[in-house]
Amino acid sequence: MRVAFLSPMKAPDDPRPSGERTMARLLMRALGHAGHEVRLASRLRTFDGLGRPEFQARAAVAGAREAARLAASSWRPDLVFAYHPYYKAPDLVGPGLANALGLPYVVAQASHAPRRSRGPWAAGAHATFAAIRRADLIVGLCPRDAAAIDRIAPRTEKLRLLPFLDTDDWPEPPLRRPGGPVRLVAVAMMRAGRKLESYTRLARALHAAADLPWSLSIVGDGPARGAVERLFAPHGSRIRMLGELGGEAVRAVLGASDLLAWPGTGEAYGMAYLEAAAMGVPALAERSDGVASVVRDGATGLLTRPDDGPDYGRALRALLCDRARLHAMGRAAFAFARGERGLAGASRALGSALARPRRAA
Repeated sequence: MRVAFLSPMKAPDDPRPSGERTMARLLMRALGHAGHEVRLASRLRTFDGLGRPEFQARAAVAGAREAARLAASSWRPDLVFAYHPYYKAPDLVGPGLANALGLPYVVAQASHAPRRSRGPWAAGAHATFAAIRRADLIVGLCPRDAAAIDRIAPRTEKLRLLPFLDTDDWPEPPLRRPGGPVRLVAVAMMRAGRKLESYTRLARALHAAADLPWSLSIVGDGPARGAVERLFAPHGSRIRMLGELGGEAVRAVLGASDLLAWPGTGEAYGMAYLEAAAMGVPALAERSDGVASVVRDGATGLLTRPDDGPDYGRALRALLCDRARLHAMGRAAFAFARGERGLAGASRALGSALARPRRAA
C-alpha cells in the first residue's frame, strides 16, 4: 500500500530534534516495516504557537492548494496518514486529498480541545474537529486524548498504539559503576511554558538535595536557555550544560547516567523516558496517564504525584541514597524498552489495522 504521510506540526526531516520529530520518524519506519511504501507527501507546516487568525487563514489556503497539487500528481497513494493534528497544528492537507481521491484517511495522536473552538485558535480547532470526524481510523498514542476523541467519533475504528522505539542499531548500555555520585541526566528542549516549569521543579528538588552526592548533565537548547542556566547556576560544577546533541551523542550521555530526572509537567508521554529506558536508565517523573505508559512505576522508574514539588523532591532524595535500587530499575527499564516496546510489535499492530477494510469517503 502506498501511504501519503503528513506531519503538520513538524516534518520528520526537520533539523531540530524533538519527541515530535522522533515519533513521526518512528511511525514512518513502522509503516515501512509493515510492508507499505511510505512517502512524506508535504512539508507544509501549519503550527501556530501565537494564535494568529491571519496566519491560520493563509495556512488554510496553502493546505487546499497542497491537497489539489498532490491529487493531481503522478504518485497516487492508497491511504493518507496524518500524525498529530491538533488546534495549533491542524492537518489542512490530508482531508482534502483523501476526499479528492476517495481514499481512507488515518490520524495518529489527534487531539480535540473543545474550549479552543472560540478564541485565537478557533480555525485550527474546527479544522481538527473536522479531520477527526473524517478519519476512518484513529491511532491513539496519548491516553489523555481518548475520551474527547470518543465523544466526537464514537463509531470510528480505534487503535491504541503504545509509544515504541526502533533500537536495532542502538549500542548496549555499559555496566553501571557501583560508587561515586549518582549521575543524573535531563533531556528536554528549553522553552517557556511546561518545559521551563519542569526545569524549575527539578532545580528546586536538587536544591533540597544539595547535601547528597550527585551530578547532572542537561541535554537540550532553546530560547529559554538563559533562564535554565540561571536555575542551575548555584550548583556550579555539578552541572554540565551539553546543549543540543544528535541521537548517538544523546545515547552516549544516557549510557553514562544512572537516572533520568525529569518531572515532565504536562508531557503527553515523553519519548525521552523510553529512550533512557532503552539505555538502561530508570526515570523519576510526575505521574500522568501518558508518562505512565512509558514509565512503569516502581519497576522501570518512579512516578510522583503531579504538581507536587515536595513529593518529587522526597523521591529524588530516596533514589540518590539507593544506588542498588537504581540499578535494578535500570535493568528492568532496558528489558521493557527493548522487548515490549520494539518496532516489530508496533509495525504488526499498524499493519493489521490498515489491512482491515474500511470505508473511503
